[in-house]
Order: sequence, then C-alpha cells, then structure tokens
Amino acid sequence: MIDNAKIDLVGTDPFAIQCKATTNNPSYHKILDQMKPNKPLYKLIYHKRNGGREYVIMEKNDWLEILEMLVDNKILKTF
Repeated sequence: MIDNAKIDLVGTDPFAIQCKATTNNPSYHKILDQMKPNKPLYKLIYHKRNGGREYVIMEKNDWLEILEMLVDNKILKTF
C-alpha cells in the first residue's frame, strides 16, 4: 500500500512525494529515509509552512542527476 510507503501522491512518476503542512521544519532526513517507493523514484518532500513559504526538498545526488539530464537534453542551457 502506498500509504505504508510514506508516499502521499500517486501518479507522479518519476517522483515519490510526501506532503507536509507544518509551522516548524519536519525532520527531512527521517522522512526521506522512511519513504519506500516500490520502484526507483526520486523522493521529494513538498513542505508548505503554515502562514509561510513553500519548499521542495530532495537529496542532493538526485537533484544533480536531474540537472545533468536537463543539460544533456538541452532543456537547460549552461553558460
């Protein structure tokens, strides 16, 4: 079951997304470690701070891999 995998949104491949709406910062490391997608997916936390800004948190290596794909496919230009 997807809820047991600590994933809130479905049909978001290639991303596994956990949503949080809190005043304080949740334990990002703990949440990412608890997320268990049933296939290789990029694990993301969408965090909306109550009365504040919205953030997306992911592991650095995943972010760098996505950036590399964007550059390699000429979606993102480098200077």
